Amino acid sequence: MSGGSSSKSQKEMARSIVQKLRTAGVRLVALDWDRTIITVHTKGCWEDGPSKLAKHVRPCFKYFIAACLDSSLHLCVVTFSSQSPLIKDTLKIAIPHSDTSAIIIRGNTKDWARIQGVPILGKQQHIASAIREQHIASAIREVCLFVCLFKQQHIASAIREVTSKRHQVIQPGEVILMDDDTENLKIAETFGHRAFFVRDDMAMEHFKECVMDHLPNNTKTASDKN
Repeated sequence: MSGGSSSKSQKEMARSIVQKLRTAGVRLVALDWDRTIITVHTKGCWEDGPSKLAKHVRPCFKYFIAACLDSSLHLCVVTFSSQSPLIKDTLKIAIPHSDTSAIIIRGNTKDWARIQGVPILGKQQHIASAIREQHIASAIREVCLFVCLFKQQHIASAIREVTSKRHQVIQPGEVILMDDDTENLKIAETFGHRAFFVRDDMAMEHFKECVMDHLPNNTKTASDKN
C-alpha cells in the first residue's frame, strides 16, 4: 500500500474515484495493461505465471478495479499483448474477492471479431468489442465513423460487446481510456473518448486527486500529465 494509507481509506478513495467517474458521465472504463494496471512491461511474453505477475499489479488499481466491479461501470482491459488468458488469471489472483470474470479483455488475439470499418491498428477495436456486450446499434455506427489508430480497434470491440451482451448503448464520450502512453490517449481523444494519463509512480492519493481535477471540466488533454 502506498503512502501508509489503510486498506479502508484506499477502498474509500477508490469508491470516490468511481463515483466521480459516474457523475462525470463515464460508463465504460478502458484500462491499458503493461505499465498501467501492472508496473512492468511484459512485452507480451511473460513466462513466470500469473502468481508472480499479480505481485506487479498496482495497489491503487486493485482497489479501483474492485470498486468499478461493485458499481454500474463497465470495465475492459485493452492491450497489445496476446496473453489474454494470463491477464485474466492475474486479475483473478490479484483481486480475489471480486468477480473479475466481468472484465472484458481485448488483446491482440483472434478470439474477438474486429469491427468492420475500423482498422485493426490500436485499441479502438478492443473497446468497441467490449461495448458490444451491451447492445450493437448506434454505438457501433458512431465508432465506425472514425479511422482507427493505436488502441481504437480494441476500444470499439469492447463497446460492441457491452452493447450486444449487456444491452446498453455506450457513446464515445462515455468511455475513458487510462493509459501510460500519451499517443494512445491523444488518439482516444480524437475519437471523442476521455483520456487519463497513468504516470509511473501512480499511488491512490495522486490517482484520486488527478481524477477529481481532471474530470469536472473535461478540458485537459492527454499531454497534461498532472
